Amino acid sequence: MRFSLVAVIAGVITSTSTAAVADSWRAKPVLESHSPLLCRQADVSKLFFAFADNGSALSVKAGEGDTFMVPVSADGSIARTISIPVGQRTFTVDLTGNARGRDLQVYNRDYACLFKLQPLP
Repeated sequence: MRFSLVAVIAGVITSTSTAAVADSWRAKPVLESHSPLLCRQADVSKLFFAFADNGSALSVKAGEGDTFMVPVSADGSIARTISIPVGQRTFTVDLTGNARGRDLQVYNRDYACLFKLQPLP
């Protein structure tokens, strides 16, 4: 009896810790070629995004900014306006795309700059 209780507890601990693991990755912004020339002045060379998809929400951290959660729909799509630090400034952008496919982009409405978020290996 004692052995089966230990096995059940070990199984619960294993399944609980496995369920809590999120799919994590990093990405860097790459300017889309059809963006205005002004957008090329944005130095995003040191900006990276960290993502963790836990199924119903995507954890997002842009550069040195705060981490926040974005709801993920059943098909993996997301859409949220966020603030990201770029150099000494902070810009408001729309984060959209498909989290499950890691196909995301950020768009700055003020300057019409579109950056594809390229997953890092």
